[in-house]
Amino acid sequence: MNGNLELRYWWGNHTKDNLLTGWYMGIYGGAGSYDVEWKTKGYQGEFIIPFGLTGGFAHKISKNWRLEYSLGIGYMTNKYREYIPQKCEYDDEWHLIRQKSGKSTWIGPTRVKVSLVWMINQKYKKQLEFGQ
Repeated sequence: MNGNLELRYWWGNHTKDNLLTGWYMGIYGGAGSYDVEWKTKGYQGEFIIPFGLTGGFAHKISKNWRLEYSLGIGYMTNKYREYIPQKCEYDDEWHLIRQKSGKSTWIGPTRVKVSLVWMINQKYKKQLEFGQ
């Protein structure tokens, strides 16, 4: 689970027919939490991306739909807990046995994205046809 806020600058001359298409650059930030388990180990944690730079390209696939590709590079902090899942014989429930916890930071790629965008405000013009 995560949430992000992104501000973009779009290059080029845009008309009503090609809104949100072409190249863009922006800044973003976000935060979230995760719980990932693989075989006999798991990790839970929370992360914050206070700042990142993003760039990408979007193209029109129909009147109301766009396809976007982007890459983001930023600074991320992370608090994590490593655990081992174990089924208890007493209550027949799964329990998470904590192994270690810590903090980490990362500077580098923090997002790779392909998005399908629906343009809500694009209206279709209805044409009236009269009998001939």
